Amino acid sequence: MQSSDENYNKSSYSWGARMLHYLVLGIPIIGKASFDVDCIGSKSNDSANAGNHVFISGLARSGSTILTRLLYESELFRSLTYRDMPFALMPKMWNQVINKSFNAGTLKERPHSDGIMVDFGSPEALEEIFWQVFAKHEYVSVSSVYEHQVKKDLVVRFRQYISNILTSNTGSSKSRYLSKNNNNIVRLGAIQESFPQAQILIPFRDPIQQASSLLKQHEKFVRIHGENRFSLKYMNWLGHYEFGLNHRPFDLHGSKAMEVGNFGVNDINYWLAQWIRVYSYVSLTAPATARFVCYEELCDISSDCLARVCDSITVPTDATRYRSIIRPDVSSEVIGVSDILRAESVELYDTLCAKSRR
Repeated sequence: MQSSDENYNKSSYSWGARMLHYLVLGIPIIGKASFDVDCIGSKSNDSANAGNHVFISGLARSGSTILTRLLYESELFRSLTYRDMPFALMPKMWNQVINKSFNAGTLKERPHSDGIMVDFGSPEALEEIFWQVFAKHEYVSVSSVYEHQVKKDLVVRFRQYISNILTSNTGSSKSRYLSKNNNNIVRLGAIQESFPQAQILIPFRDPIQQASSLLKQHEKFVRIHGENRFSLKYMNWLGHYEFGLNHRPFDLHGSKAMEVGNFGVNDINYWLAQWIRVYSYVSLTAPATARFVCYEELCDISSDCLARVCDSITVPTDATRYRSIIRPDVSSEVIGVSDILRAESVELYDTLCAKSRR
């Protein structure tokens, strides 16, 4: 596991590893075939279908990774991790291959340079590969990511995929799945339809700070992607369009805010308008059972935010153990923000905060 920018650098992968990624992730028919092979002999898993799973989804830089790590540390969940790559669509067979030789490796800081340490055993947003392989054309264009109206047969296939993930670890009794996939905001209804007993958590953050973080990451990943082609393809394979040279904004029906096209992508207001667009949409369309999670409150040790979240998903609260993962939120001054967008975003933020405390 390489650190910082090296994590996606072409030199950190052997020629064979790069070719394997190109074949497995870059050719959809191979991805579909690997899924079909993994399903051979699989039966309907009632416990998986009715499971109390957890799906975390929000705009990038909202604290979704921290929230995922908090819950994963409870050891109650199976989640896709870096060890599942590149065969993320055939978790059962791939885990049989690597089970005896698996080594989590050394913890390294991820490419975002945000202090979050990862190794091959760290949970990661790999589930989107499923949607990319089977339905990318239904919600992704060359310029945007749209609301995803998931077809019934794909809902059935998704249930089977989660069942395969849960049964992929030999000797494990974990029956709950933990998902972190920010693109799921375009298909929350389908997630609920797939698993009616699941809990959806939607993290959000102070809009100015989140927009500023998105802009910084965009500038960083534009540079990373410009330096090597493999890193750009890697992000495309995983459906990570949040920032960088492959950035594609969300274009969601019924969302508010000035058009993001009114601003250049290097303008803080572009990202703030995107924040308003996404969270106004999610605020209106999220299932009634979904829970909003405020990042600032999650980082506040005096807040009962973490206890509320854990209680809602039936996870024991061990503040001492979990709090070691959370770092205090540090706000920075942001200049050049539109007064109109600032006022609109703050009003929406207050609304989301009120929802999060219910």
